[in-house]
Amino acid sequence: MANLTAASRRSIAVKPRAAPPHFHAYATAYLVHRGRRFTVALTHVEHDTDLVEVVKRLLRTARRAGIRPSLLLLDRGFYSVEVIRYLQAARYPFIMPVICRGRRADDPRGPGGTRVFAAHHHQGWFRYNPTSASKRTATVQIGVHCRNWRGRRNRHGRQTLVYA
Repeated sequence: MANLTAASRRSIAVKPRAAPPHFHAYATAYLVHRGRRFTVALTHVEHDTDLVEVVKRLLRTARRAGIRPSLLLLDRGFYSVEVIRYLQAARYPFIMPVICRGRRADDPRGPGGTRVFAAHHHQGWFRYNPTSASKRTATVQIGVHCRNWRGRRNRHGRQTLVYA
C-alpha cells in the first residue's frame, strides 16, 4: 500500500475493522523548568467534552498545586473561538498552532480563511478574527514564522508555521 499514488489511494474502499465502541483520552498540563518537564495536572476527556472545560480543569488542578503559568503552550486541537475567548478573558497568555481552513492557495480567487497566513513567504504579526459556527468571534494575534526546509523530509523551499 505504501507505494500507491495519491489518486489510486483515494479510490480504494477500506472496510472498518472491528473496534471497541469506546475509547479513553486524557489531557495533561506540564511545567517546563530549566529544560525539564514535570506533569502537574491530568484530566480525563470524554468524546463530547467541551474543550473550555478541559482547559479550566487543567488550570484549576495546576493552581491547587501552587502553579500559575506565565505562558500556555497549547496543542492545535484546542484552536477554537471558545478556548481563545476564555483564555483572553482569564488573562492567560497563550501560543497555539493555527488550523489552516478556507480556500486553498491554488483556488483562482486565492487563499481564504487562515490559509492566507500559510501562503505567506515572509514572517510577521497579523490580526485575525476567527468566527465559530455559532457566529461568535474573537480577535487574535497571528504569528507567521518561515524557515527553509533544507532537504529535510526530502523537501526544499520554505515552510510556513502559523501560530495564534
